[in-house]
Amino acid sequence: MQKNDDTKTKLGDIFHYLIVLEHCLDLKPGEIIHVERFGDIAISSESNSANMEIKHHQDEHNLSSRNSDFWKSLKNWVINHQNMDKFKRLILVSTSMTSEDSIFHQWNELNEEQRFKIIKDEGDEQKKKEESFRKFYNEIFSVENTVILKTLAKLELQLNEKDITKRKDKIKQHPSFSLIKSGDEDSFIYELLGSILMRPVENNGKWEISHDEYKTHATSIRDKQASGSRPLPGTYSNEAPSNVSSYMDKDFVKEILDIECEDEVEEAIVNYWRMNQTYIDHFNDDPIYLNDVIEYKSDLNKRLQRMRKSLRRRCKLDNYTAVSQDFFDEVMLLEAMPFGTINPNRDFFQQGIVHSIVDEGKLIWNLKK
Repeated sequence: MQKNDDTKTKLGDIFHYLIVLEHCLDLKPGEIIHVERFGDIAISSESNSANMEIKHHQDEHNLSSRNSDFWKSLKNWVINHQNMDKFKRLILVSTSMTSEDSIFHQWNELNEEQRFKIIKDEGDEQKKKEESFRKFYNEIFSVENTVILKTLAKLELQLNEKDITKRKDKIKQHPSFSLIKSGDEDSFIYELLGSILMRPVENNGKWEISHDEYKTHATSIRDKQASGSRPLPGTYSNEAPSNVSSYMDKDFVKEILDIECEDEVEEAIVNYWRMNQTYIDHFNDDPIYLNDVIEYKSDLNKRLQRMRKSLRRRCKLDNYTAVSQDFFDEVMLLEAMPFGTINPNRDFFQQGIVHSIVDEGKLIWNLKK
């Protein structure tokens, strides 16, 4: 019996850690995940702060109206409401399901007054076997109603969550795994989990993971897992936008027209579109690769500014347009620079990045300006 109980505890721990990993994958700059400090998981963020309680059940489980998973969590949030004020969301994450006769059916669609009435009415009914429920209920309603209402307004239920195996499969669908070699995904997960579990040891017992710390660990693990370089995905290398003319008002197009390179416009639009589609599909939702692209773009811009400065010295009163066209051609002929573990890069992606730099006003083709 004891061995079985230990197994269930360990499975619950793994479920908990996988959820920590999920949120690490989506950390934004400045955000921090706290583990078992303000609750099971807490995210410090200016825009997306959250406090989570995690409940794992190995077998099929129903969140009935008086189930302690809910009432204990609500009690903790209400009693510690001063610490909870910093969080925009309070989330109960559970593998439990709920039925239509439970007070939690359609919970997330109700406002705080409706939720308050539901839980108050539940406690108004006395039952024979209700010792643990009554204890939580009385502690909750020992606090001012305004505090309870404020807590209920932020309380979300995420029920019927995937079990450990399905959750691991879900993690593998994250963009962070798009360039991990097939068959290495499990190893990548285990090493990421290992780095998360070591944080208290490395951080004097404080179990928190910042965006920058996670990025450093994950980049190192990814690079090791990659066993070298990966080519840039060519999903869109032969595709084109359905309506090229819709891009004619973009600043990067106007800049090309300003140096009288009308015949270059269509190719520029196509490569700009290809770059954006590749970026959205493979980099935008992955903080590790996203940072690689940002650094690559910055390095490329510095190189372009140096080229511009050098070419501007060639200019005379009557040849600004011609030298500006040379500048454009030389940039378009640059070999695509590798970045992060992306090697080789592709011309369409680098040229699209260049056009985005121009579109943001960080580079001007016309050397007279």
